[in-house]
Amino acid sequence: MASAVAPRERSRIELIDVARGAGMLLVFLSHFLEAYFHAFPEPRPHLYRVFTRISTPAFICVSGLTLAVLFDRNRDRFAPTRDHLIDRGLFLVLIVHPLSLISYYFTQDGSLGDTLRVVFITDVIGFAIVVGSVLVTWLGPRGRLALGLTLLATAWVTMAVWNPPIPSVAWRLKDFLVGEWRDPWLSYNFPPVPWFGFYLVASAGGAVFARAHRDGNQAKLARQAVTLGLGLLAAAVVVHFGLRALAGTPPSAGAPISALDHFASPHDKLPPSPVFLLTYVGLTLLLLAALMRGGRSWLGRTFAWYVLPLGRNSLPAFMLQSFVYFIGVELLPRPPQVLLPLYFLATVIVLRAAVVFWDRKKLNRFLTVGYPALVRRPAADSAATGVGVRQVAQTLPPEAPRQLS
Repeated sequence: MASAVAPRERSRIELIDVARGAGMLLVFLSHFLEAYFHAFPEPRPHLYRVFTRISTPAFICVSGLTLAVLFDRNRDRFAPTRDHLIDRGLFLVLIVHPLSLISYYFTQDGSLGDTLRVVFITDVIGFAIVVGSVLVTWLGPRGRLALGLTLLATAWVTMAVWNPPIPSVAWRLKDFLVGEWRDPWLSYNFPPVPWFGFYLVASAGGAVFARAHRDGNQAKLARQAVTLGLGLLAAAVVVHFGLRALAGTPPSAGAPISALDHFASPHDKLPPSPVFLLTYVGLTLLLLAALMRGGRSWLGRTFAWYVLPLGRNSLPAFMLQSFVYFIGVELLPRPPQVLLPLYFLATVIVLRAAVVFWDRKKLNRFLTVGYPALVRRPAADSAATGVGVRQVAQTLPPEAPRQLS
């Protein structure tokens, strides 16, 4: 039985890593084009955004799915896994955030104030991992789904109906927590309330994913992913046109956007609109289904081989790419646009080589703030104290242990 279960678990984790690696390639493309066109006066191409906007929802989906899979595989011994997840989340917030500020500074044309007023997606994922790893132990999939949908609905309603004066403390608080459709205070912001709500929804879906793999229903899972993905895309179309009809005609160029216009947009991820999430979660599910079904072909195996190091080491890959694109590409001379694909391919090759080196040297062990050791130390001290008390008690008269207790 053990030998039959192990391959399914390994393939399950490999699929997650391949999906994360595919998402990382989309992050590379998005940030490369953003850095390449940053200094150019001509309009930037918009078609690539349709493909690269999938990276953020995909990473949140995979992060929530990973939490559910880890809990499913270690349900009876989840405490060490939980401590490791908390440690990784704290690392994202305490270490990755200040490191990301260095590269982000070069995209703000030297504005230190704009550089510091930012909430990265890594901050939100770090927060979600810390809180989610605690919630998963006492809140089941249905509870996480209900809480996640409640947070999403609360964020959207709050963003639409709560409009404090600009500027004010309440306006800044609203922009930080749920986002602001009028005039944002933060220069770049992934508001934690809606994105954490989406993370909880993804973790609830991850429980279905984990159970299907445990039971060997991978083929059925791929069909369900296709069905749900197409259903979400259809829902995005319906909601888009429904909200457009409620909002009236689209505003003219330069006019302030209304909350309904924002909610109806499939492009607005800061903060995420309902149509944006429906669209790109649907595309993410179709991507996962394609990875499940394409793994047997030579093209699928080649793609998996190439992106697997990026998926297994997504955090160092993300950290390295921010410096390659937002410092290297920003500062180096740009080649002609006709050479754009070759330029991007060169950066991907360099980044993958760096990540492979990182993996071979097992440098992930340094991605920690020491939380597991801090948690184990009081437990070890307590155990040592208990041993000492028992040793002392053995040397005392029979009535002495009652006094110690």
